[in-house]
Amino acid sequence: YLPAGFKYWTERDFSLNREHPPLTKLLAAAPLLALHLKSPPDFGGNTHNPQAAAERQMKFGSTFLFAQDADAIIFWGRLPMVAVGLLLGSCIFFWAKQLHGHAGAGLLSVFLFSLEPTLIAHSHYVTTDLAIAAFSVFTMFFLYRFSRKAQLLQLAIAAIGLGLAMASKFSAIFLCPVFFFLLHYRWPTRELAASRPGYNRLSGRIIISMVALVMTGVTIQATYLFSSDLSLYWKGLLAVNANELPQSLLTYVHGQF
Repeated sequence: YLPAGFKYWTERDFSLNREHPPLTKLLAAAPLLALHLKSPPDFGGNTHNPQAAAERQMKFGSTFLFAQDADAIIFWGRLPMVAVGLLLGSCIFFWAKQLHGHAGAGLLSVFLFSLEPTLIAHSHYVTTDLAIAAFSVFTMFFLYRFSRKAQLLQLAIAAIGLGLAMASKFSAIFLCPVFFFLLHYRWPTRELAASRPGYNRLSGRIIISMVALVMTGVTIQATYLFSSDLSLYWKGLLAVNANELPQSLLTYVHGQF
């Protein structure tokens, strides 16, 4: 992910590791831009052939890391993941505080969160799992705030969060129908009716939903650095698992592979 993210930033080439969205890779690779690193040869290969694509990724990634200072690259690449973990913890704190009306509830929630084994495992690795968790909770937190406060700014932030979640891991695409279902199911009818009567009508809801959908799409496209190819997300979605070679995936149990 780190070498792929570096290639995205420096060459605007998203063909490497396209079976995962770019956000995590871009976040992790951002500090590497200050290290004056060199991008190795691409090694070419047929990216439509799973075997060739997998070999291309391994060769490019290994050369990028181990032909340079791998320790420094990995250290700086992991720091943004720590920040994403802190974002997730912050959302949990403020959501629990708002639900129960007391900071102690937020502190207790963060205490339990900090002991969660999956978080401890993933919050310092360059993987997509922490990012989708953080931005999914971020999205639902601001959607909840919109349902309570009827502030369109809260919905706009939630829509951006949805785009960031979908740009973190392709499985977040299942969050999209959940988001828009909850948006209408928990629509703050009374508050909007009092402040903006037009927004309470069905036409107003549809317009607001369409604007939120567009904001989500623009956010996703921004993670592709506004590439002229608007189909990159769809192509990546179709490539999920395409480069997975079952014979190369080892399982570790009880000290043995």
